[in-house]
Amino acid sequence: MQPLDTDDMLWFAMRDLKRPNAADPAYKMLADKGFEVFTPMRDKVVVRQGKRRVVKVPFLFDLLFVHSTRMELDKVEEVTNTLQYRFVRGGTYKQAT
Repeated sequence: MQPLDTDDMLWFAMRDLKRPNAADPAYKMLADKGFEVFTPMRDKVVVRQGKRRVVKVPFLFDLLFVHSTRMELDKVEEVTNTLQYRFVRGGTYKQAT
């Protein structure tokens, strides 16, 4: 197996430490910055201003997948203290999933 280059486009599993009702969750923030982001969504009925509405919310609020290079994602992760990589348990030092 060859070592990964820092310029390889990969899917990274990330963890968002913001509360589930945060105004700007990580998946929206990263999408606004141009990253390809996937998070499993589900429908939820909410009442706003007396009206029932169906909105899409993350199925697991702290899990998201980002398609990027490690170098590009490291820049964002370093300045965003509520965003973390999910690491491989028992893997090498800072081996992202």
